Amino acid sequence: MKGVAFVPFPVLISSREQFACVFSSKFFSSTPIFHNFATFMKSKLWSSLFALGATLVLAERAIAFSPNSANRNTEIVQSQLPTDAQLVNSFQLFGEPTMCRGFSLPAFAVSSDSQSFAVMAHGFTERLCGGGESNLTLWNLATGKKIKTLLEGGVGEAFLMSPPFNEAEPNDITALAGDLAHDLVFTPDGKMLVGALSEMTIKLWDSKTGEVLQTLSGHRAAVRSIAITPDGQTLISGSSDKTIKFWDLKTGRVTRTLTETYGIQEIILSPDGQSLLSIANDNEFDPTDAKINLWDVKTGKLIRDFYPSREVLRPIIFSQDSKTIISASPDNSIKLWDARKGIRMLTLKSHTDRLHWLATTPDGLFLASSSYDGQVKLWNFPDRKFIRTIPIETGFALLKFSPDGRILAIGTGGDVQLWNWRIPEKYHSIAGDWALDFTLDGQTVLVNNSATFNIDVWRYRK
Repeated sequence: MKGVAFVPFPVLISSREQFACVFSSKFFSSTPIFHNFATFMKSKLWSSLFALGATLVLAERAIAFSPNSANRNTEIVQSQLPTDAQLVNSFQLFGEPTMCRGFSLPAFAVSSDSQSFAVMAHGFTERLCGGGESNLTLWNLATGKKIKTLLEGGVGEAFLMSPPFNEAEPNDITALAGDLAHDLVFTPDGKMLVGALSEMTIKLWDSKTGEVLQTLSGHRAAVRSIAITPDGQTLISGSSDKTIKFWDLKTGRVTRTLTETYGIQEIILSPDGQSLLSIANDNEFDPTDAKINLWDVKTGKLIRDFYPSREVLRPIIFSQDSKTIISASPDNSIKLWDARKGIRMLTLKSHTDRLHWLATTPDGLFLASSSYDGQVKLWNFPDRKFIRTIPIETGFALLKFSPDGRILAIGTGGDVQLWNWRIPEKYHSIAGDWALDFTLDGQTVLVNNSATFNIDVWRYRK
C-alpha cells in the first residue's frame, strides 16, 4: 500500500437500531439545507438522531494507490508545464447525489501500465441514510468502460466498524469490520488485481477480464492491508486477527506468519521490499495511538518497536531509496529514522500543528508535508533543508506528485489544486476532493469527486 496517512473522511452515525450513514465531507457544503457541520448539528435531523440515542463518530480511512509508482520513470522533463486541464472522462459509480446520500472510496488502485483501475466504493441512501450499496469494480482506463463488478454488498458492512461489533471475537462474523474490500493492489506486471477482503480472504483477479484466479484463505478475521514485493513473488497481508502473513503468489501457500498485539490496520512495504512497517491499533478511530513496528522482510525479525517511545505517529512512509523512514511526531515535527536499524537520525521542524500527509517526489529528492496548521511545506530531502511554504485554505490536504515530479496535486476536500511547486505557482484548480493517482505518462490525473459520485479523468493541455 503506497499511501500511509489516514485522512478525515466519512462521518459514521450509528444508533440502537444499528443504522449507519457515511457522508463525504462534500455533503455538508453541497447540500443546501446543511451548509456546514455546525448547521447540521443544529438541525432537526440531527436532533431526531440524537433523540434515538445516535452517536457521531469521525472515522478515518485510507486511500490505496498502486504499489509501483516508485518504479516509474523519474527523469525530470524540462518541457513547458501544462497551462490548463481538460475533463476527458467521468466514471459514474452510483446514482445522482441527493440530500441524504453519501459516498466514500475506501480503496483504490491503478495498474502499473495505467490501463486498468479498481475502486471500492460505498453509496448510502434511503431514510436516515440507513441503506445503500457497496461495490468493487474494475475499469478499463483507456476505453472508459467498466470491465466487471467484482463484488457487491449492502451497507451492513459499515455497521461492523462500531461498538459492540468491533469487540467481537475474531471467529465471529460480526468481527469482519468495515468494507467489502479494505485494500487493493495490482501485481508489478499489472496482470492481476489483489484485494484484501472483509470475509477473511484475499482474492486475485485477472486485471483484463475480472475473472477470479485464486482465493487465499488463512486469516481468522478481516484482511485489512496487503503489499506485494517488487519481484512479484510474495504477497504480504495484515489482518484484524493480529497476524501478518507472507504468501507465495505462485502456490498460494503461507510461508511465514508474524504475530502482533493488536489487530493490523495497515502494512507498508519499502520500495526495495526489504523492510516492512506494521500499524496495529485496538481503536480504529484513534489514529494517534497506533502501535508501529519495523520488520526485516527476509528474516521476519522485529527490528524496532516504536510504541514505547511514543515518538512515531502516522503519517509514516519510506523514502524512495528505502533507507529512511519518514514519520509524524507528537511535537508536530517530522522524524527521520534509519530503516535498517530503527534509529532516529534527524528531526525536521516547521509545522505548528499535527501532520496530515507526507509525500516524496519519485526521484526521492524532495519531500512535501501537509499539516492541520493549513500549510504545505517543501523540503530538500538529501540536504534535509526546508525550501518553501504553500498556504492552503483548509486544515488538511492530501498530496500526490506526478511521475516526473514536476506537479504537486493538493487535494483539499473542496478542490484539487495543481501546483508548479518549484516556483511555487498554482496553474489549475479542479473540482473534486483529491487526486487519486496520475497515469504513467504524467499527463492525466484521476480525481475523486464526491459531489457527483464520479471519478473524473483530467488531461493536461499545454
